[in-house]
Amino acid sequence: MEKYDVCVIGAGPSRYAAAMRAIDFNKKVILIEKDRLGGAGDL
Repeated sequence: MEKYDVCVIGAGPSRYAAAMRAIDFNKKVILIEKDRLGGAGDL
């Protein structure tokens, strides 16, 4: 089983940015999204 420092659920703009910021701090990140990355809902 792999271990992660940060788990981000959902990949909207702010969560994707949070995952990328955690990587900047050398954290091992898993990002969970059921569909596509990015987007802001039904705009």
